[in-house]
Amino acid sequence: MLIPQQPHDPALRTTRGIVHTWGNGSPRLVVLGSSHALMYGKLIDDICKQLGLSVAFLSADATPVFFTNVPDKPAPAAAESFDAARIRRLKEWNPDAVFVIDRWDSFAGRPAEFDQQLRNLFRELVPHTRNVIVFSQVPVLRLGSDINLREYVAWYFKRFGHLPEITPDPNESSRKASLAAIEAVARDFPTVRFVRVDPLFYRANGTVSYSSGRSFLYADDNHLSDAGAEITRDIFTQAIVASQTQQLWVASEVPREQDRSLRSIARISPGNSLPAQYGHLSKHFPWRPPKSSRERNLADCADRES
Repeated sequence: MLIPQQPHDPALRTTRGIVHTWGNGSPRLVVLGSSHALMYGKLIDDICKQLGLSVAFLSADATPVFFTNVPDKPAPAAAESFDAARIRRLKEWNPDAVFVIDRWDSFAGRPAEFDQQLRNLFRELVPHTRNVIVFSQVPVLRLGSDINLREYVAWYFKRFGHLPEITPDPNESSRKASLAAIEAVARDFPTVRFVRVDPLFYRANGTVSYSSGRSFLYADDNHLSDAGAEITRDIFTQAIVASQTQQLWVASEVPREQDRSLRSIARISPGNSLPAQYGHLSKHFPWRPPKSSRERNLADCADRES
């Protein structure tokens, strides 16, 4: 993970946040969010480095992605300063994409307020970027924040001779509600896309996939480890490349057994061809340009019916 920063950290208020200039010019990708955004930081940074793409992280630990200084809700000075810094940098950079990542079950329990928070956020972001890409939250382990996952698994295995099955915590219904809420609001903003990463961390019986071999995919009950974030590499790579190349990945070409979010990624916006510097990705992802507006309509229809 990137080192978490607090919203009152002067580095976030008076500088440009965490910026890695892997390419020329200002950051073309900006990542907004809380510690849930930072847990993907190493992965996103690595992908951007490979692509030669400058990236900025305007994220802070224990800080919601939403702009707090909204009508009728005066913000504390630190939060207001943090919001101002984020907006100032977005206006300055005008990136090709903004990734939005947070712990959505913290807000989804208040549906009307959550809907308004999402709309306010998107209205702030849309004028300053070509693509806003929102990522779903991974499931939370039914352990609580006080239980060390590794110690619990080691104890359980020693006592029972097999690894434990761990179910999601009681807020699972709020996480499910957040999926529907974000997807519904995103439909009202043409340049906003919602991408699902959570299906990668559920087993067929509904329990959470918290480990793979000897690797733990979770750092605690609600954050992924670097190994866990790595599981999402293909999804993040597709989203980053699509946002930069403006390439359309036709929905019907995506394997039906994969999650529908993978079909929505490549519909970020249409284009003509895959630039040469991204050619090595073609063997992994079936990119091709749209043939007509009718084909795009069919792709939209296929996505709605899935």
